[in-house]
Amino acid sequence: MRIAFSARYLPAEGSTIHMYTLASGLTRAGHEVHLVSAGTPHDKAAEALLARALQSGLIHHTVPFPLYPKFSATGKAAQLASYAHALPVALGELSQIDPDIVHVHYPVTSFVGRIHQIRSPTPVVVTHHATGIPRHPLSRRGDMAIAISEDLRIELTTRHGYDPSRVRTVLNGVDEAVFGPPTQQERTSQRAQLGVDEDVVLLGFMGRLTSAKGMDVLLDAVRPYLGPHVRLLVAGQPATGKGAVSVPHAMRRWVIEMPFQQDPRPLYAALDLLVHPSRFEGFPLVPLEAMMMGTPVIRSRTGGAQVQVLDGLNGYIVPVGSSHALAAALEKFLGLSPAERQSMGASAADHAISHFSSTAMVRRTLDVYDEARSVRGRAKTR
Repeated sequence: MRIAFSARYLPAEGSTIHMYTLASGLTRAGHEVHLVSAGTPHDKAAEALLARALQSGLIHHTVPFPLYPKFSATGKAAQLASYAHALPVALGELSQIDPDIVHVHYPVTSFVGRIHQIRSPTPVVVTHHATGIPRHPLSRRGDMAIAISEDLRIELTTRHGYDPSRVRTVLNGVDEAVFGPPTQQERTSQRAQLGVDEDVVLLGFMGRLTSAKGMDVLLDAVRPYLGPHVRLLVAGQPATGKGAVSVPHAMRRWVIEMPFQQDPRPLYAALDLLVHPSRFEGFPLVPLEAMMMGTPVIRSRTGGAQVQVLDGLNGYIVPVGSSHALAAALEKFLGLSPAERQSMGASAADHAISHFSSTAMVRRTLDVYDEARSVRGRAKTR
């Protein structure tokens, strides 16, 4: 089957990584995957992620969609003009690809797939990656929709007007061939490279350094515990402007700061606990990657929390925005013995591998494609 993904652009964030993981799985299953987008912003991390996806067989087609949102009244008009300019280019690329399925990953680009259907009755599937995002005037419903969490599925049927029979939940998956528990030698080696002794509890945060990702909540919560026996690793993209958060100078002695990592596996291997206190999420991949590597997780009660984390068994769930609750969860974890922490990590790996593999995600996505083709009444085979 020939599949055309559509996305506005390709930032270094979870929805992009999800798309690349799905594309890689589909390619391994024998399908041909194309991606129509504006490409990466001026960001080395995003460029590295795209380069790796291309090496895995993804075929990219550049279309001049706007690279960034514009929220002012004049900005919205300029954005619509940019999409109008991009439309004939995008339609031309889709005509050349001649896909069996158009799979939209940025709902704003769904209008391209719908207009393409005037020429060819190609089914359109739209994946929604986050809750609470206002519907763009160019967004169109697909023949089928994919929600990456149950919360999002409910939102699509109540706020976005989808017929419940046209929405399927397909949970994000992590490539189980790439992520897996490290050996003790790998863990010891990585901690030595970071300058972290074996008797130190290493906490970790991975993501953009913003209040949206809960970085401020984490710093408030962890401050009383940092010292010779508890350290924090922060790996992510620094931010500027409103919502940017940085590590206070007084805490830096006990904090290891690193840029975004294209391959985070060595860092997961070194951690004792991942903390993911985001204020907004659809179904985040970072906790799943860490869990598949055998690292327990504390995460906020955003999309998918209760599916990913079995509270008290493989991690803890805390209310959104509560540094007090996060501090209490940290205290619980730090009070565990090394054997209890190791057992929690093993439970995290078992749960992630059993429920969130990329193999399962690919299989369920193909099932949705079959349903979309039935909806369109077209069963084109190659």
